[in-house]
Amino acid sequence: MSTGIRTVSVTLPMSETDVRALRVGDMVSISGETINTIGMPTHVRMVEPAAFVKLSALGVEETRVNAIVDLDEPRARWETLGDGYRVEARVTVWEAPDALTVPDGALFRDGESWAVFAVRDGRAELRRVEIGRKNGRVAQVLKGLSSGDSVIVHPSDRIVQGVRVAARGG
Repeated sequence: MSTGIRTVSVTLPMSETDVRALRVGDMVSISGETINTIGMPTHVRMVEPAAFVKLSALGVEETRVNAIVDLDEPRARWETLGDGYRVEARVTVWEAPDALTVPDGALFRDGESWAVFAVRDGRAELRRVEIGRKNGRVAQVLKGLSSGDSVIVHPSDRIVQGVRVAARGG
């Protein structure tokens, strides 16, 4: 006896940068107000080969690529999901639990290099750093800093090499 649809698919329009890291079979977690679970696991069935341009809410043209994911969960967990409903998707495209990272706001360009102001003995110290992966919130530091180093986030133009600095609560 057939129990009806066993798999439902969700189309996720993703940025061309994010979708490059996806592979068929990768796990994706989706959630939303219309789904009876938070973080429902799914897997990527297909990444469409063609991109399209979508106008953002701010009027910016963004290139998107559809990733098709399958929900292999019991129908009761996704039956309230309808055509065109909004879902949030979380895709892990890279993971390194022991990676050294700094907040994106600590990074700035110094010539052709990335740099941060580290704090050493109460003074700002310009450090050129080599970065790896970035996600818009943090950046992986490959060279130039050590675990435990403090950095200045969003340094103003008053922060220069050697200036005295103090930690501020917040």
